[in-house]
Amino acid sequence: MSDLLAWHPDGPALREQAEMLEGDTLLNLLWEELSAAERESLGQGPDDPDAVPTQGTAATYWLRRRRLAQVQRWRGVAKRLPSFWLRLLEAPSACIRSAQRALGVDMTAIAVSRQPPAQIVKWLAPLGNDLACRVLERIRNPALPKAPDAVVLRWREAYKRAAKVLTSEKLASTMGRGLMAVLFRQLPEAERRDAGQLSRTTLPALIEHDEFLEPVTPEELKVGAKLLADPGIIRRLTTVRVADDEETVIR
Repeated sequence: MSDLLAWHPDGPALREQAEMLEGDTLLNLLWEELSAAERESLGQGPDDPDAVPTQGTAATYWLRRRRLAQVQRWRGVAKRLPSFWLRLLEAPSACIRSAQRALGVDMTAIAVSRQPPAQIVKWLAPLGNDLACRVLERIRNPALPKAPDAVVLRWREAYKRAAKVLTSEKLASTMGRGLMAVLFRQLPEAERRDAGQLSRTTLPALIEHDEFLEPVTPEELKVGAKLLADPGIIRRLTTVRVADDEETVIR
């Protein structure tokens, strides 16, 4: 029972009550409290046939208490974080890379769109044929957000800087990850900390220190927020491209 009290979030307070209760009574109370909290988090009633058991070993209690705390913490974060970041935390690495490339493509489209066609082709050469074609498609898409001249020039310079050492998917991903990073750092510190602890990947820790687009401007943040809200970008956090004409949905 001492182990259960040690792992209980209100253990010190319960210790004061322990002397007034018999051992078995306190033990039952601890398990009943945990089971009730689990049923509430799962939406189960007390008579639900699938309800979690009310007894187990000390190790089982610790594991269930920890899992319950994670669920409760996740739900608290889910109430505060925008949809994009929630999906990002749940997404596997392959989906995140796909979203970063798509963001990089959009950023490149914005950066090079206001130039003569021949000049655009030269700019897109480092991306390779496939990604260059995607950029051209985005340029022709009226849904691509309009950006102030200052943002166009800033992202053009960022692309030029990255293209000196990177090509193809790494070039696009670097652009996209840089944008994710500056937008991520706009979140409150507590939410960034929770994101790092709840994420399926190490991405929050990586983008916390990615300064590729720094010092970022307010105009860039506004355009970047519009890009993150694009359904096509969000969809990539739940799908992985496995072939040129096929996608697998992560559920």
